[in-house]
Amino acid sequence: MKQPVLTCPDIRRDKNRFGSLVLNMTSKFSRKLDHLNDLKQQTMDIKWDDERFALGVEEMDNTHIEFVDLINCMSNASDAEFVYLFDQLLQHTRAHFDAESRLMMQHGFPATAEHQGEHQRVLGEMTRFCRSVRNGLIALGRCYVSESLTQWFPLHAATMDSALAAHLKARAAISAGTAKFCSDKPRYR
Repeated sequence: MKQPVLTCPDIRRDKNRFGSLVLNMTSKFSRKLDHLNDLKQQTMDIKWDDERFALGVEEMDNTHIEFVDLINCMSNASDAEFVYLFDQLLQHTRAHFDAESRLMMQHGFPATAEHQGEHQRVLGEMTRFCRSVRNGLIALGRCYVSESLTQWFPLHAATMDSALAAHLKARAAISAGTAKFCSDKPRYR
């Protein structure tokens, strides 16, 4: 099959069409980049509220308070501080999820697979965004924290973590009741 021969007017027309397409895409990208840079000014805060977030399991509550504190510190951080804090958030979250996994395994939590799956998903996201932040895409990291993590955490705490906490408290109550029941019985020799 013979290739069509393009004349100069055809090339100029296609070049002009291509040029306007590139200009249009550049303009859209620039507006999106401006939006991402504006996120530096936006708040990323999660307001700690015992009624919303406290689960009644001290280890989990303390870890969640640290998580929220880290996110809140990132809100007003300079770009250099943000890179450091994002790395700290990733390390903290790994330890946080490992501790919850140990609790689930030790206490036979029935939804362990689902809970750990959610943890793996979030750690995967955080790891990818942390890599981007280290490579200079700080606005992208700010967007992830302000628009994703601040929405994810309250939902996760209210659903998956509250179910785990309820399970742990029920197991503790059963253990305490069994211990009390056994200590109330007379001993036989």
